[in-house]
Amino acid sequence: MAEPTENAVAQAHWASRRDSSIDVHADVTPNTFEALAFEQQLAGNWSGTLDAVTKWLDIEPFSVRPAVMGSFVAVAHRGDGKAGEEFAKRGLIANKGDAMLHNNLAVSLAIQGKLAEASAELETVKFRHGAAEEAVNLATRGLIQMRAGAVHEGSHLYGQAIELALKLKNPILWCRAAAFFLHECARFDKSEIEEMAGKVMRVYDRLNPTVKLSANDIPALIDRAKRTSSVSEMLEKLGSFRNDFLAFPIDDAGQPDK
Repeated sequence: MAEPTENAVAQAHWASRRDSSIDVHADVTPNTFEALAFEQQLAGNWSGTLDAVTKWLDIEPFSVRPAVMGSFVAVAHRGDGKAGEEFAKRGLIANKGDAMLHNNLAVSLAIQGKLAEASAELETVKFRHGAAEEAVNLATRGLIQMRAGAVHEGSHLYGQAIELALKLKNPILWCRAAAFFLHECARFDKSEIEEMAGKVMRVYDRLNPTVKLSANDIPALIDRAKRTSSVSEMLEKLGSFRNDFLAFPIDDAGQPDK
């Protein structure tokens, strides 16, 4: 492509995932930040992805796609709520009412602790019952509840999302909901994280290789979950510090040792 449009690049990327002979690397399709964004995402370079998406959004400020991609990668791959919020809000300027952008904004706000704003944002999302959108909505509501400390209610909502994904026979949706739930559980306790991660990855590993590339946020989420400091770990460290702190040396007469 000598002077490809952004839409042409998107079509080329779609085709390249089905035909490896089609080369859509950024050096072959210059000045196309959409191409670079997908290239960096498939390569697992999240910083590079967000840089390219930012430039793509600058070029196409009225397009919903760069804002959706940027907000999703920021949150799911990086756990960066602030960046996710910025991408989503930029996209909503021209695409108010887009369910995915509103959902991504709610997630971005929730992981920053802005729970009231996140709940209010989610109320604006309209979805079809019994469809993938409902599963996403349930999972986001579960996230908000768990961040608020309502672990039982949050787990129940995540469970509903996971069950709906099973009903829909959607393995990617199931893996994403389960991986997000695993990440939230890891913030409280990681004693069963390896077992939970193993179950998710067994489903993920059976996906078509091309599909796996487009869903590489799932192993990234699991990796972040494993590196997250849990409440139980913090309490254990606090207990150790407390014991050391209270172990002031005294002699047999109850007087401080000199």
